[in-house]
Amino acid sequence: MTSKKKLILTLTILLLLFIYVSGLSKMYFHQDDVDFLVAISADWPKTIFVPVNEHVVVLFWLLYRLEWWFFGTGFGGFLTVSLLLHGLNLFLAGRLVYEQTKSRYYGLLTGLVLAVNNNWNESVWWSTGQMWLLATLFCLISLLLLSRRRFGFFLLIAAILPGLSWGVGLFWPLILVAAFGVTGRFGLGLLASQGVLLLIYRLIVPAKAVAAFFEVGRLIQMGVFVVVGLGNTVVGRLIFPWENKPVRFLILVGLLFFILKTFRVWRGKVAGWPLSLILASALIYLTYSLGRASFGIGQAMATRYAYLPTFFLVMAVIMVWSKVTVGKWKDIAALAAAVYLSLAGLVVFNWRVVEWTKRPQMVKWYFDSIKRLAQDHCLVDEPLPKFINPDPTRRLSDLKAPLRLDWQSGTAAQGCVSVFAQKEL
Repeated sequence: MTSKKKLILTLTILLLLFIYVSGLSKMYFHQDDVDFLVAISADWPKTIFVPVNEHVVVLFWLLYRLEWWFFGTGFGGFLTVSLLLHGLNLFLAGRLVYEQTKSRYYGLLTGLVLAVNNNWNESVWWSTGQMWLLATLFCLISLLLLSRRRFGFFLLIAAILPGLSWGVGLFWPLILVAAFGVTGRFGLGLLASQGVLLLIYRLIVPAKAVAAFFEVGRLIQMGVFVVVGLGNTVVGRLIFPWENKPVRFLILVGLLFFILKTFRVWRGKVAGWPLSLILASALIYLTYSLGRASFGIGQAMATRYAYLPTFFLVMAVIMVWSKVTVGKWKDIAALAAAVYLSLAGLVVFNWRVVEWTKRPQMVKWYFDSIKRLAQDHCLVDEPLPKFINPDPTRRLSDLKAPLRLDWQSGTAAQGCVSVFAQKEL
């Protein structure tokens, strides 16, 4: 392995270690995480077939239950699994680039660019982000099978698995046919996989008015969702992660001008896998838009929706760049760009980490307080604090199952204590 390859691999490992160590010290369960812990502990096994909004997440429920069985509410265990999934996704993406370019250098460079950028934090640091990590994993596995021309039974099964991990994979078998040109009996097999997946969704997810998707207003919303998602969240936030929209827009305009100006250099290099990956990214955002476009473009800016499309677009760009003939400085330029993207992601990460971790740290304090007080006190079964769940019907007793604790409940008049009054004890 050359010195440049060793440098890339070392930087990638250091970045992963950094986000892991930072996550152990600063992150914890929050928002949907707590509800999901209750679901897989108190309502099991009914939870397996419970949809999350419009998403079927059977595989995620199974993984989350297994983690809770092993780790309880030890967040470090969940974070370790998330980082392993993220690392595996980096390996598969790099492997795919290597198989298409026959260059280990560009395969390793893919991992470096995707290790840390401004679209990873929700997927890796939120324990419920494992839905997105799993869906990406199975998409990449199916692409690897496709790249090696191993169609058969395993591809047909792998094509279904993203849709059983998260809603992003709802039309993944169809995307393989449309974007990657799988035809013949294997194309028919993927269409059969698509039919099975749609049947599963129809049985689990409440039916929606399909006609509403074809209204002109809704189609415009979906189109805007795709454009904003790919332009602002994937490309824009990747190359300019600071949340200055006017500057980001000017950079995107400049990038578009550069691409058009250099069209003759790369026009013959984008055909094949790069074009298929770009098309797949657009179709994935179109899939998101079916359920999310009506909530506004703010949803299109969520980093969780950008995780998988970012993988595909980075892979496509690196594949094209590897084929372009621009001089001996090409590899150095690619490395410099990768280092910039990683450093820019880290700078914004350090700038926003307090914002991202404020609520998780409050949940950690609350959980730790319950564990300490439950040993010697009766606890007031009060509503959960709003930083955990704003629903006033959700109460402290809901946490007995996920925390694996049993305590006496009562009122303050009976001598029971409130968790929020624990500093006075």
